[in-house]
Formats: sequence, structure tokens, C-alpha cells
Amino acid sequence: MVPASSPIKTLQDYVAQARANPGKLTYSTPGIATTNHLTMEQISRHFRIQLNHIPYKGSAESLQAIVGGQVDSAAETSAFVPYVDSGKLRLIAVWGDRRMARYPGVPTLKESGVDIVQTSPWGLVGPRGLDPAIAARLHDAFKQAMATKEFKDVLARYEMEPDYRSAKDYRAFAVDAMKREKEILDALGLSRQ
Repeated sequence: MVPASSPIKTLQDYVAQARANPGKLTYSTPGIATTNHLTMEQISRHFRIQLNHIPYKGSAESLQAIVGGQVDSAAETSAFVPYVDSGKLRLIAVWGDRRMARYPGVPTLKESGVDIVQTSPWGLVGPRGLDPAIAARLHDAFKQAMATKEFKDVLARYEMEPDYRSAKDYRAFAVDAMKREKEILDALGLSRQ
């Protein structure tokens, strides 16, 4: 997202601005090595542009930085909703696999030519060797909770939707995400050996 007063209206405008000013276009995130930061690094690599990452200590600080004009753009969670709704910020792309119902005019990264879908899934993991019967009971309880109206209503307030994955599917997702993110962390010199 960018400030509403920004001349940048689309992701293509954003890329053009970055190409015209290598390393000068700033973006805030809620911190170093967050999903937001690493996804922006993927986007930068895709377009072969150089951006200037300004990390903050959480979304509240990151959003205040963009609203206050301290950065040119932000990669944020759905905490941006009040700022977009009030006309202070403009979304130029969303990272999900489809457009947000609340902002149907804002394209996804995929629609903008970037083969990235980035969400913020939550998962529950247990210690190695956890009794399978206990794991199954926990799985079933959380799956049942995810199906409740109350859970769905809370997610809807943050423009999120339930994204249930079986244990096998979540494990595959987590392994893939860790591999992809490790490559970026290595390139940035942020990996811990």
C-alpha cells in the first residue's frame, strides 16, 4: 500500500518508480525476516528492482510510519483496513489467491504478473513423538472450532477467511515455506546456521 496522496496507483507504477530510483523507494514492515519482509524481497527479485526496507517493531509502528509520511509504501497485514477505508492509504495489490471482497478493485499479485500467493496461516504443532491419539484429538478440536460462526466472524473483521489444511497438507506447506524463506534469508545474510 501507499499513501492516498502518492502518484503510485498500481503495482506497475510502483515498479516503474523503483526502477527510476534504485534503492530509494522505501517500504515498511512489522520487522526484519517477517513474512511481509521476505515477500517484498521475492517481489523485488521478480521485478529485478532494488527497494529500501525500513523495519519497525510491529504493525502499529509500520502503519504509523506510512500514514505519517516517513516511508513511501508498506507491506502490512490486514491492520491496514481502517486506513484504507478512511482514505489515508491506497492498496495497490493484495497477496492472497483472490481479490478481497472488501476491495474488489485491487488486483492480486498473480493478476499483476507475480507468481506469489502469500497468506498468514496459523498452525498448531506438537513435540516430536506426540502420541498420535492426542494429536488427533487436538486436530479434531481445532478443526471443529474453525467451523464455528464465532471464529469466522472474528476472521472476517480482519478481512481473513478460514484456510483449513490437514496435518499432511500443513506439513507440506510449512516445509515448502521454510525452504523458500531460507533461500531469501541466506541471500540477505540473515540465516542462522
